[in-house]
Order: sequence, then structure tokens, then C-alpha cells
Amino acid sequence: MKKLLMHKDIPVAEINMIGNMIHSVGKIINTKHMPVGTKTEYPALSSRLLSSWNEMRSIPRERQNIEQIERALGCTISEAKIKSLAVSLTDCYWLADEMNQFSWNDVNYHTNGFSSDLADLMWNKNMKVINYNLPDLTTDGALKKVWVSLDGIPTLIKFGDLGTNSNGNNLLSVNEVVASKVAELMNIEHVLYVPIKIESRNEIACACDCFIKDTNHEFVNALQLLKDNKNTGGVSLYNIFKNMGMKKEVDRMIIFDHILHNTDRHEKNFGIIREADSLQVIKFAPIFDSGSCLGWNRENDSIDMNDMKPFSANRKNQLNMADIKSCNIPEKDMVRQIVQETYEQFEINESCYEIACEELDYSYGMLPNMQKIWPVHNIEDCER
Repeated sequence: MKKLLMHKDIPVAEINMIGNMIHSVGKIINTKHMPVGTKTEYPALSSRLLSSWNEMRSIPRERQNIEQIERALGCTISEAKIKSLAVSLTDCYWLADEMNQFSWNDVNYHTNGFSSDLADLMWNKNMKVINYNLPDLTTDGALKKVWVSLDGIPTLIKFGDLGTNSNGNNLLSVNEVVASKVAELMNIEHVLYVPIKIESRNEIACACDCFIKDTNHEFVNALQLLKDNKNTGGVSLYNIFKNMGMKKEVDRMIIFDHILHNTDRHEKNFGIIREADSLQVIKFAPIFDSGSCLGWNRENDSIDMNDMKPFSANRKNQLNMADIKSCNIPEKDMVRQIVQETYEQFEINESCYEIACEELDYSYGMLPNMQKIWPVHNIEDCER
């Protein structure tokens, strides 16, 4: 089966698909608009790089409710993705037939909206998908989540019952809300996560707007940038962002992740936003997906020093990369208060709160030269 990989209305590559997977690349039509990280001077590698990129923007097999989703779809994720034209909310790529009769304006979700069939599935386990125009199909991540339209705004509802300490509660959801509030204190641009009550399920999850707001901007993750630089000689991931003039933003992210002990800042959940037509880099993307923190998966009294990423597995080494003076550091008691109030709102048990406080004590104890840092005492201190 032959398809055209499109970037908005620009044909990028002719691809051959077998079993709904990219098998080979027939012809590169526009090298400039190839997805970041897939350009290569070796034609034999093109299909492998494109396949990797394609899988990265799909529901993974690790998704918590993958079997329920595929039963509702009546087919595999990859088959449903073909039916959806592989349209995403966060980039401008899609798949067209050789005799393409559609335009980007016809298919993108920001202009046309999208199906609520998978959202309905979350509330009714016996629902079947009829309309395959689902941004969920191109959304990565293991946690149970679903896209809905609230007042016309694409909104992701994210559940968080995962890890040793969740005990049936959406612990990672509450941690997303905590992280959002801490990022606000630290004057870090971030995706705003808020609690949302799911009445039909009698539980509280979290929700956030899509941080790509229109049809002409897109997210490029750090893994794509890393692959792109390996193809052109190679440079460390930290230096990639430094060379793009984003050292301050990365340093703030490192310190933010250190304070909360976020163990899952992998290369796919941070990056840059660019303009799709010109390919011009606009800015460092807002911080998102920070819920795997505050001892969410800790099984004993010890705190792991080798569970950080993506710049170094060793926590101290990664912290030492950052210029700590570039970041507003909130007082520990302020962060503890945020944790306490938010955990109470989500009805998270006391033992999780105690673990979170232990994590904060350890994180702040590792921060060097605290006496030289101008701490944040209140919200007003964060204003530019």
C-alpha cells in the first residue's frame, strides 16, 4: 500500500506500507520538510528512521487500557491510525493516498474538531468506535488518557493510577497538578494541569489544554533533535539546546525536576516548538508530563541516586550541569504546603504525603550554596 507523507500541504515522501507499518521509502520529495530526526544521506536508513518516528507518535503497547481501546476500535492501533490519516494535534504531518483529494485545512483537528468516541469509551466500557478521527491514536504515553473538546478547546484528561504507591488513586494526576503549581512559583513556562472530577467514575483525574494552539505550529521532541544531530556529526543533548540559545530553559527544567525528583523526564516529553511553514524554531516548549515524581514508585526508605534522565542517570551529575542561580527556588515549606493541599483535594493517603515530604527534604538538602540563592517567598516574587 502506497501513501504520501504530507507536511501540511507539502508532499514529503512516497512511502510503502505493509501491515500498516512503514516498510520502505519509495522517494523523498522534499528533504527540507522531512520529520526532524529522519533525514539521512543513506537511503537504506530512511525507512528505519521514518518507522521509528511513526511508532513514536502512536499509542504504545504499554498503554494501560490498550486491549479495551483495540476492542472498541475493532482493529489494531496501526490500522486505526491509517483510517485517521495519522493526523496529530501536536504536529502538522499526516498520511494521504496517492490520489490525494484532501488539504491540511480539511483534515487537521484544530480547524475541524475530532471524534469523542474514545472519550465515550472511558465512561462506557461497551462503546464502539465509529469515527476514527481520533487524536488519541497519535498520542504517546503509558498512562490511561483521552482527548476531549471542552468549549472547543482540545483538552487531555489524564489518569494516574500507576506505581507502587498509587493504591488505586490517581497519584500521578495529583503530582501533575502539584508540578504545575511549583512551575508557576519558579516562573517556568509550563502546561497548566487542573483537577477534574469524573462523575461517572467517581474519581478525580487531571486535565490540560493542548499546548499547540493552531494549525501552523508543532512540537519537536528532544529525541528527534538528538537523532538529527547524530545524523550530522553528533553532539550531546544538553549542548544541542545550549547551542540553540536555550540553556536557561533547560537549566530551569533540570532544577525543577530535581526538586520534585521527577524520574521520567525522557527525551520525548520535552523539546521545542517551531513554525511549520518556515521551520523556524520559536521557543523551548512548555514543561509538561511531570507526574512521575515525589516518590511515586519508591518501595523502601532509600532514595535512588541513579534514576534521573535525560542528561545523566546520576542525579548529582545532572544537577551539577545546571546554573542554579538562573532559577527562582521556592522555599521548601511553600512546596510542602502545595503538596499537602493538593493531596488532600485528591484524597491521597497520608503515607504518600510523608514520602513526598521526605523526597523534598532530600532534594533541598542536595541544592548547593543555598545561602547564595534569592529564594522565592511568594507568588509576586515570580513576576518578571
